[in-house]
Amino acid sequence: MSVLYEECLMALSDNVTVMGFNKSKIHADEFFEIFPLTSWGSVKWIEKEILFQSSDFQSFYSFLLDYDLLNEECFVLWGDPTLPIIITNLLLVVRNIDDVTAVSFDTFIFIKEKCIFIEIRHDGTITLGC
Repeated sequence: MSVLYEECLMALSDNVTVMGFNKSKIHADEFFEIFPLTSWGSVKWIEKEILFQSSDFQSFYSFLLDYDLLNEECFVLWGDPTLPIIITNLLLVVRNIDDVTAVSFDTFIFIKEKCIFIEIRHDGTITLGC
């Protein structure tokens, strides 16, 4: 695993579960069946309802707060499919966003309970949809 992945795990402290590679692949396939990707690796948002989109992290944080999403359990995936998926709390992800997004080119967060998908692109664009 990469140094940045390990640093991310340390930043998220003890409240993180790392999936095995096989389980990660199964979950990633499931998530990307619900939220398909384009040929260049972005979510096909045209097929989904976009609830939020901005490059302003503070606006994103306010949206999560307003919709009471910060305490939700989430799955974190990266553009690099060789990295295991992690399960943690969305608040921890937000508090450690630099460590989480540094792991790979693009970052994906899935809140399974609410079927909400968050894509954080390498250009800083944050899109949240269902």
